[in-house]
Amino acid sequence: MQILAVERIEYDKPIDATVFSLKLPEKVSLYKEPERLPDNEKYEKMTPEQAARAFFEACGKNDWDEVQKFFSPCDERMRPPGRVTDC
Repeated sequence: MQILAVERIEYDKPIDATVFSLKLPEKVSLYKEPERLPDNEKYEKMTPEQAARAFFEACGKNDWDEVQKFFSPCDERMRPPGRVTDC
C-alpha cells in the first residue's frame, strides 16, 4: 500500500512579493513613522535573542526609554500595575 508518491520537488522557486504584502483596513493608521535611533548600529547588530533579552531586561528595570526603542508607543499596556508615570 502506497501512502505518498512524490513526483517532483521545486526548490528555490521565486515567490511573488505580493504574497508578503499587508493590506490594512481603511481605518487603520500608523502612530508615527519609524525613526532611526542615534545609536542604531548597536540594535542592528543584535540577534533576535539579544533583542528579546535587552527588551525584557529594560522592562524589568523599568527603563521605559530603552523599552520604547523596541516597542512604541510604550503605554499603559507595558507598565506594571499601579505605575502612574508614562513610559
